[in-house]
Amino acid sequence: RIGGGCLEIGVHIADVDAFVSVGSALDREAARRCTTFYLVDRRYNMLPERLSGDVCSLHEGVDRLAVSVVFRVLEDTWEIQRGHTWFGRTVIRNRAAMTYRQGHALLHDEDPNADVRSPHPPLTAGNTVKKSLHPVLKRDLRTLTLFARALKEGRSRGGAVDLSGGGGGEAE
Repeated sequence: RIGGGCLEIGVHIADVDAFVSVGSALDREAARRCTTFYLVDRRYNMLPERLSGDVCSLHEGVDRLAVSVVFRVLEDTWEIQRGHTWFGRTVIRNRAAMTYRQGHALLHDEDPNADVRSPHPPLTAGNTVKKSLHPVLKRDLRTLTLFARALKEGRSRGGAVDLSGGGGGEAE
């Protein structure tokens, strides 16, 4: 919350371009694969594990190169404010690398650490979420959930078709 009824929201993705040269053999192979895909018991990475699972992964408490967009929205209408959007390269540090289950638990007033097993593999999502972070994470997740719902509602009013199979899995 930045005052004046506005929120500032940032979206960050790993800056893979910092590690993969355009036109290199790795770039061509990644383009051929197009994406990482997941099966029940394994995943097939677009990039080698050292990149996809480490240096290009936004781990908790570790500085990482990212490509970011930061924008302002009005808190009462969720309208994105023109002229207040910034795109660029950043260095970010995640405060908590949670699983979907942990985020869901926070949103529903449950313990996000109930299913955490120790010892937990380092540099993976799903480690213990510090109790001191619970209130701010819950507030921010609720804010982002409301924003996502407003965007979805706007798309629906605009004629977008929902192919997700009924909209299940949303946080309340």
